[in-house]
Amino acid sequence: MRGILTIIRGNFRKGKGAYISIGILLFVVSVSLVSVMTIYSNSRERDIQVLKEDGFGDILGLVLANDSLQKMGTDEKTVVSKIRQCEAVERVKEESAVYAKLANEKNSAHMIVMDYQNQNFTYTQYDEQGEKIERPVLKNNEISVPVSFKGLYDFKIGDNVTIGGGKHKFTYQIASYFEDPYMGSSMIGIKTVLVNEKSMQQLQKTADLAGESYLQTGKVLSIFKKNKESSDEQFERKLNEQTSYATYCWITMSQKQAVGYMLLLTNIFSGVLVVFVLVLLGAAMIVLSHNIRNGIEQNYENLGILKALGITSLDMQISTWLSYLIMAVVGTFLGIPVASLLVRTINKITMPATGLYVSSAISIPKSLFVCMGILLVTTVFTLWKTKKVVEITPIMAMREGKRAVHFSSRFRLPISKKGLGCSLAYRQFISAKKQYVSSIFITGILMVFMILVSTICNWLEQDSNIGDMLMATRVDLSANYSDEKEKKQAEKIIRKYSDFETYHMSTQYVLLENLYTFCYVVDDPEQYTSVYKGRTCKYENEIMVTQYIADEFKVKIGDRMEVKNGEKKADYIISGIYESSNDAGKNFAMSQKGLERLQLKNAEKKDTNKVETLYYVFSNQEKTAQMQKELKKAFAKDKKTDFDFQEDNAQFAVIVSAVQGLTEIIYLIGAIFVCITVILVCSKVFVREKQDFGIYKALGYDSHKLRIQLAIRFSIVALIGSLLGILVAYCVSDRVLGFLLSAVGIYHFHSEIQMATQLMPMLLMVVIYFICAYMTGRKIKKVKPRVLIVE
Repeated sequence: MRGILTIIRGNFRKGKGAYISIGILLFVVSVSLVSVMTIYSNSRERDIQVLKEDGFGDILGLVLANDSLQKMGTDEKTVVSKIRQCEAVERVKEESAVYAKLANEKNSAHMIVMDYQNQNFTYTQYDEQGEKIERPVLKNNEISVPVSFKGLYDFKIGDNVTIGGGKHKFTYQIASYFEDPYMGSSMIGIKTVLVNEKSMQQLQKTADLAGESYLQTGKVLSIFKKNKESSDEQFERKLNEQTSYATYCWITMSQKQAVGYMLLLTNIFSGVLVVFVLVLLGAAMIVLSHNIRNGIEQNYENLGILKALGITSLDMQISTWLSYLIMAVVGTFLGIPVASLLVRTINKITMPATGLYVSSAISIPKSLFVCMGILLVTTVFTLWKTKKVVEITPIMAMREGKRAVHFSSRFRLPISKKGLGCSLAYRQFISAKKQYVSSIFITGILMVFMILVSTICNWLEQDSNIGDMLMATRVDLSANYSDEKEKKQAEKIIRKYSDFETYHMSTQYVLLENLYTFCYVVDDPEQYTSVYKGRTCKYENEIMVTQYIADEFKVKIGDRMEVKNGEKKADYIISGIYESSNDAGKNFAMSQKGLERLQLKNAEKKDTNKVETLYYVFSNQEKTAQMQKELKKAFAKDKKTDFDFQEDNAQFAVIVSAVQGLTEIIYLIGAIFVCITVILVCSKVFVREKQDFGIYKALGYDSHKLRIQLAIRFSIVALIGSLLGILVAYCVSDRVLGFLLSAVGIYHFHSEIQMATQLMPMLLMVVIYFICAYMTGRKIKKVKPRVLIVE
């Protein structure tokens, strides 16, 4: 035991820098992994907790407005009564609501307005700082909005919110925020807002007057299942088989679906970061391997002497393991409190997307589990790599300990007088390539991740790509017209800037094989632009499905599926597979003629106010900004005509902002990791080549030139690693990003890696390597020619 302690003290006295560096690397891994684990678990726990606190059941349903139900031959009471009589239902909560639209200048989201003092759902309200309001009171003309409005629309307490449309608009002042556990996420296009009883009555009275499309009365249902062991899918199927309730609902969503949609972006980010951190852990093990190998090589003779003195191979292994384990324990456990700072930062980035006040508190048991996992990997790897000491014998060490190793390389180039520093740096690099392999590998894998996140960020920053991701058709502009005259006037302006195509589209939920599913309906099926297998649904008996639907129902092109709406149902043939992430890929598409088989009319045509919604596709998008400005100026006084350009979508901005935040985090963590790795490897190079630097100084080289040579050598390492990373990223980017985006319903991803996406991380790597190597090379100043005098 005394021998082990002696070796450990000697290790720290002679090579403390290497051990500290490993501790710092594992500290970075620990901080990152604990942060990701905390964000994922806390977000999920918070959403489930709020669902319970607010009083929600297993399935939420928004019943259609009364006039729509009457056209289907039923009413609210009948629908609710049927649901209550279903044998799978334990109980049903019902609450009056008004369906409205957010009518602020650039925003037109759908709203569910409820009384904040209703008896069924209790929402906790918060102030601007996120502090809980103990006894909230909403006055007349005051409103409480989801916390996601901060990021979506840049609203603050005291700002005005307008809901409704046409002649019936109501303006309220924001008094507080609340967490909406079902629809508060920016990934969901419908939001709940709260007003007081008097404001609610005023909205209901206005909505009941003349079937106003911007304001409709409805019911919010929360359905509880009897058998808690049955899955949400089984419960939903049974409920639909017995009551067809989903066809009478505007929206229906299970708790499982709600949690999935609310945390969609968080789950994707967590997945990306977990993979990134595991790669960092692998990189740390590579650096550890490099350290152990160099330690054995540099102390080969000393290890032989220790064996001659009676120290066993097992003692040497244990001493090396304990030396690294001590620093690993310090680094990993120190990462737990520091992780809370990173968690707060990431929570600020994802808060607009989740719409939840997620706790930044670190779970000690879970964090300890993560740390123990890191230490276990470190232990196994260290014991495996130190097996080489078993092969060392005292005689071999005395004979080979100081033997110089000489070899030539096929990559060797002649030393030139011009650019002597660069020539020497290159010669030094190729003469000891193995010691740079770990740095090249780490640079390569970090480059791959940096390019991947930069690629997805660049892809999302293009509004058309996000639009294509969320929609099945291409949309440059959607317009609401109340008469033909306005339409002609607008199209005259549009034609000045671009030719265009137009089409009508509606969306609604129907039953696909008895499961409530989002459906696109277009009068011109050729406008479906995201078809990548088969063809569009040309005929009335055809539909297209997403890959998610195809996998979920185990169907393919040519198979038949049953679509049901109310009491009407029909079979449709699958004509193609298309792309749309709406409802995380749970959607399908048909033509207007196909919908008419179910004896329903297009949602746009049944509007009692005869408002026509028309979708435009421009042939030239270069002058869209000027077109937008002129249209808004021409129709500034017309409150009935609305124009919605795709680039105005606040939801897109939140997604882009979150992805940019993720990119910055990965770049920062990667830069820190690279700095530590370069400093560590550079220190090892200095120890190995100390006599070489003495020779150069004896020949007249000054310290500055030698430091530049060292920095150039590591810049070459960065360049090689970066080029390898670019090559790998080019080969795997579409597959990897496609796999990650499949979580949101995107299965067919393709992007082009831009030159800037490659050059920026490569330049970052080269600069970091150069600066860190140059700074570490300051030790060269202390090297004197007398270092050549060796016993």
